[in-house]
Amino acid sequence: MRQLAQSGKFRRDSTLLEAAIEETNTEIQERLKKDRIDFDFDPYFAIVRRTLKALAKEMIELGVELGKSRKSNRIGERQKFVSEAQTPFEVIELGLRNAIEGLVALPLAKECVLDLERIKQDYSVEGEWCPFRVSTGNLKFIVDDDGTISISLRNPSETVVKEAKEVLIALASQVYVGN
Repeated sequence: MRQLAQSGKFRRDSTLLEAAIEETNTEIQERLKKDRIDFDFDPYFAIVRRTLKALAKEMIELGVELGKSRKSNRIGERQKFVSEAQTPFEVIELGLRNAIEGLVALPLAKECVLDLERIKQDYSVEGEWCPFRVSTGNLKFIVDDDGTISISLRNPSETVVKEAKEVLIALASQVYVGN
């Protein structure tokens, strides 16, 4: 629902909520169909509708404000990276354009395998399982089991943001592999 709200395509909470439920149901049914399982989730989605109705309304309002901020170029960039050798991913700057507070890389594929052995060759890695802490120099990234790679930046200079972004792109290029 968050991604749909951020897209700016929805103006009514009921439409957003129904679209999110439909997208979720389609994805679940496709996975179940592979194993020839038929299951009706309608009773569960009725509970979801009641539970998330107020949240959907708030997300629509936030999506409208996000759209305004994007149009006025106040918020950080989103960049997509695609190559034949890897899973496509997106890097998002968190915060206002002149005050970036963090960076996040997300795989764009529905399914993505993380090549954790490869990053252990090139980076200092702390932890036995996700979330991992990956370090290089003064930069410390978090790699989570959903493929998210993030770094929090405190009052960074433009140089630090640029360096962190370059390392994040390199790290994501190494860790995201197809399934």
